[in-house]
Amino acid sequence: MSLNDPFGRQAAKQARDYAAVAQALREAGVDSLDAAERCLVNIRRNAIVMVWLVMLSIVLAAVIHPPALPIVLVCSVAVLLWVGVSTHRGRTHLLRYMADELGAETSRAAVRPDASKDAGAGD
Repeated sequence: MSLNDPFGRQAAKQARDYAAVAQALREAGVDSLDAAERCLVNIRRNAIVMVWLVMLSIVLAAVIHPPALPIVLVCSVAVLLWVGVSTHRGRTHLLRYMADELGAETSRAAVRPDASKDAGAGD
């Protein structure tokens, strides 16, 4: 029993979420490490696009109707939190899928596209 999750509700929800993501990945034909890594890149790209769209909406609100800026900022923070949490959960589930289903050893260095550059930088 965990103090953070005494009744196991969060663990059960995470297990259901992972099962749904794994099933969706199987149905989408993600059956190789290359395809899974492309999904990781897409998750990151989609998050970046969403952040840029939110920033654009803030700028547009500031230019078009400045009195609405506080409301837009509050909504923007909520959207950015949602994007961040969704991206983190998606990456976590995908990394677990890669480890469980595809037999990959997943780590931060192995997933980052520029990890090979960083490894040689200290030499």
